[in-house]
Amino acid sequence: MLRTENEVGRPRRQPGAPVFSTAFETGEGFFAGAAIGGTAGWIASPASLPVAGNTVVSNGFSSLGVSGRGQQARLSAGGATGSGYYELFQPAYATSRPGSVLRMSMKLATLRSTNSRFDSFTVNIYNAAGYFVASLLFDEYYQVVYQASSALQNYVYTGVSYQASRVYALEITLNYESNTWSAKLDNTQLVSSQPLFATAGTLTRDFGGFSLSLLPATVSIPGNNALLVDDILIEQVQTATLAAPSALTAQPYGTSLIYLTWQDDLFASRYEVERSSNGISGWTKVATVEEDQEYYLDTGLTTATQYYYRLRSANDVWGASAYTSVQSATTFTEYEDWKDYHRLELDAPGTADPDGDGVPLLLEYALGLSPKHPSAESLPDTRVAEGRVELIYYRARSDVTYVVEASTDLKQWSADGVTQQQSLTGLWVTASAPLPSSGARFLRLRVEIP
Repeated sequence: MLRTENEVGRPRRQPGAPVFSTAFETGEGFFAGAAIGGTAGWIASPASLPVAGNTVVSNGFSSLGVSGRGQQARLSAGGATGSGYYELFQPAYATSRPGSVLRMSMKLATLRSTNSRFDSFTVNIYNAAGYFVASLLFDEYYQVVYQASSALQNYVYTGVSYQASRVYALEITLNYESNTWSAKLDNTQLVSSQPLFATAGTLTRDFGGFSLSLLPATVSIPGNNALLVDDILIEQVQTATLAAPSALTAQPYGTSLIYLTWQDDLFASRYEVERSSNGISGWTKVATVEEDQEYYLDTGLTTATQYYYRLRSANDVWGASAYTSVQSATTFTEYEDWKDYHRLELDAPGTADPDGDGVPLLLEYALGLSPKHPSAESLPDTRVAEGRVELIYYRARSDVTYVVEASTDLKQWSADGVTQQQSLTGLWVTASAPLPSSGARFLRLRVEIP
């Protein structure tokens, strides 16, 4: 009955529901005394299996002292002979989700044979291509349980015995990520994290269906024992929490941009980016970024303003992770943006002279000059006209304060008496002061950023 990777597998069946459940009740289309095969996707085989061998029974567990269970499925040979197995198969497709396991549970009981023919019952699991994945065999003669898997191939003794006419809770767990499976009968462990697939195998690691089977000890004369089953449930069970992204960084790029980067989480399907003005409260989600993008450019920000950021991973299985630690960045001032554009250090002092032309860095910025090319010839011009000394300069920046001061001795400077007249564009400015009746008058331009 074990189908191996090298054998022709069961024909591929159409995927069923990702989560399968049945209690064999009338609301699902099951009626006492009717065949299970052909109802709700169940397939009975061989074709010679009579209705009596795959039938719905009412209160089958009640006779075993468990009341209130409604209807159950009953599998037996039903009087048929000549087959090496009698089976009920249910296609139920599910793929493995990251960080989760597939859990299959059911209630079951065996009814002891009274004709001295003690057959075995199996619960078998297949992948979507129809290949054998895992199996539990209940040996009615010795009343012990064996287990087998795609990795193991042959049945081995679990060391666990059971009793007939007793209702058990069976639970099988398939962990496709770790390639292991486990099983327990009530609270007794049958299989504990054993290999599921052969390491070098090529079988698809998914769930394609399961079967309940009877294996006659003697093909020509099966026993009259039976398997009762109820409350079958297949579900995805979360086994881990989603980790927060790591290594969040925030870097300003210009006066209105901040660039965020982080390291991805393996199981995240998206990242949620939040921003705050103080890093404590008022958090607002500003973006949801897809899993293959581990960066975000926050745009439209205010110049010279500090912003705080945090991030979390999310997917549709686990929800959202915890948040990362808070990171902050401050958008550039206009002056910093100009330095960055010219590849200068942001903390370069205003007195620096990277191009060696004798013009301080801050003055180059204020006049719209280049800090990388000599520009002494582009400094403000002076002239004398109509009894006044004039200084003509280019007012390039709105964030700079321009002050023109006058002196007669190059020691005492004052802006008193200096007038400034802007051109029509407002960029060229002519500052002037009256010439003294004797001696000279000097003008100078002083710039600063408040």
